[in-house]
Amino acid sequence: MILAALLALALEEPAASPPGARVREDVVVTAARGAEREADASGTVSVLRREDIERLPARSLDELLAFVPGVFAFFRGAGAGAQPMLTARGFFGGGEVDYVQLRIDGLPVQDAESGLGNWRAIPAAAIERVEFLRGPASALYGDTSLGGVVQVFTRRDSGLAAGISAGSFGAADADAAGTLVVGDVVLRSSVRAARADGFRAHAASDRAGGDASLSTRLGDGLLNLEISLDREAREEPGALLLADAERGDSGSSPLFRFDHATVTRRRATIAWAKEGAWRAALYAGSRTASLLRTLLVAPGLGDRTLRDLSASVLGGTLDAERVVRLGALRGRLRAGAEVSREGLGSVYRAVDAGGEAGDVVAASDGRRDRLGVLGSIELSPAEGATIVAGVRWDAISDAFDAKGRRYDALSPRVSARARAGRILGLAVSVSVEGSSAFKAPTLDQLFDPHPFPGPGGSFTISNPGLTPQRATTVQAGLAARSAELDFEVTAYRTAVDDEIDFDTATFRYRNIGRSLHAGLEAGARWKPPGPVSIFASWAFTSASPRDGPDAGKQLKNVPRQLLALGLTVSLPAGLQAEAVLHGMAGRFADDSNAVPMRSAIWLDARLTRSFARVRAFLDLLNVTGARFSEVGFVLPGLRGETVAYGYPTTALQARVGVSWASAGR
Repeated sequence: MILAALLALALEEPAASPPGARVREDVVVTAARGAEREADASGTVSVLRREDIERLPARSLDELLAFVPGVFAFFRGAGAGAQPMLTARGFFGGGEVDYVQLRIDGLPVQDAESGLGNWRAIPAAAIERVEFLRGPASALYGDTSLGGVVQVFTRRDSGLAAGISAGSFGAADADAAGTLVVGDVVLRSSVRAARADGFRAHAASDRAGGDASLSTRLGDGLLNLEISLDREAREEPGALLLADAERGDSGSSPLFRFDHATVTRRRATIAWAKEGAWRAALYAGSRTASLLRTLLVAPGLGDRTLRDLSASVLGGTLDAERVVRLGALRGRLRAGAEVSREGLGSVYRAVDAGGEAGDVVAASDGRRDRLGVLGSIELSPAEGATIVAGVRWDAISDAFDAKGRRYDALSPRVSARARAGRILGLAVSVSVEGSSAFKAPTLDQLFDPHPFPGPGGSFTISNPGLTPQRATTVQAGLAARSAELDFEVTAYRTAVDDEIDFDTATFRYRNIGRSLHAGLEAGARWKPPGPVSIFASWAFTSASPRDGPDAGKQLKNVPRQLLALGLTVSLPAGLQAEAVLHGMAGRFADDSNAVPMRSAIWLDARLTRSFARVRAFLDLLNVTGARFSEVGFVLPGLRGETVAYGYPTTALQARVGVSWASAGR
């Protein structure tokens, strides 16, 4: 019945571009799972376009996210010594879970056991645009989107291109892409590689990958097939005492001297779309990983294991839309469905004092099935006014060893936007939104068999009795635009129930309480005539428990304030300079706020020069040499004291690079 309804919509007259389609610069698709004018978007969306990506001092997606209002990635860049960890609207998973969903060209990309996105694997050179839908988005995208959705649209330029860069701490990367057109068939391929010794000891990393695609017309639609392969090997230097991390110590504790990860990812997709009517896609992927990790269980005491992991996913999406009339009202009806099966197998082995893996100590195998169905209607009761109402139903079913769980969630959403006219030469619009969202526990939180030593035997920190987190959000925004100035401010309030966190009292995951996430986000860009333009973004976040001994206190690692001030200047001799001043304040390493973390101000800059088809750049990152801890945590000591740990941020680094593109790009 559901699929029949979607197909019926697909056969109606075209409307706007479906998710994953190539879009014009004044159009966004993430806020509604369909194309709409950016100025009239039904959600709060931040956009980085291709010209922004080329201008900013960033070489990968995780670095780009530092310039998007409302989201921040800790451990930016290959030399950081850890995988990127995102925070958005007070949601932070500490590298164990993500609250921001990553999608590439309309399809979800996440690790089966944790929901983590592979934020560093996408080079900036391969990105056409980035859209960040801020705030809970389960009504459109289901699970793993309490903090928002980052959608990446990859480049589809014709011709040839190549780039290379090198910099501090042994960093180097290279990429190349090419397109061949044979009749109605378009063939594309790209390769990429990156390496770094790392800012810290025992922090080297190597990454290589590539993809290939074929596009052609098929009936009324465009058919696209794509395959990709990525391989990464990295060392992990682990945590330091917080005081050492905030001094900028570049060492690594001997406790973590064997920690490393080797990961191989494979993915294939096939999509068939008719612009303005429908899009259907199938995707399949696999991931194998060997992860040797040392987890601190007490100050100076670690539990070291080797995890051999095998994961797979098979899924599909179907989206359709049509223009409708309800009496005198003209509107748009959208519907969609998503289905997937994720498989996960893990084998844990003990690791001795010499770093050698021994006998199997635990193993597990299972799967997660997902089904999501959604629909929405958009109506325009008056010129310049839009109302959108939608709902999504999700069913998640787990079968793991002899254990099984099932969750159902209904996520409604209502939003309205209206143009308020012109004030001081600015076109002003206002918006309001209310929605419900959910976050299911991850497979690792539920079923991870990792054994920890304890009195009387071993135990696990996973908990098969966990229930999904639920969130209710209200937000309101104001936007003002002119030919020279864009300005937007959003206020939000999200109440979360049944929040999942690690409980130090029981040493396992639990639904331990309720939290409140509230704040303000503002962004502006001023482009007057002449060689100078300015942009700014600011986010104030209050995220705290609503009950318990820490009620009203800021959740650990969540910054109360994030600030970015950018200046772009066109200089003589064809030079262009970009300088961005960042600020971060109001963080704590613990939920009781007894261990404050150092605030930081740092400056990133890029200088570029184009020579015909060649473009050269110089990046200077953390020019101010700011020293602070990326993230922190605390552990109880043997005498009842609290011991704080952290991870130092990367020191001043420089890198230079050149890129070349044929006339077709």
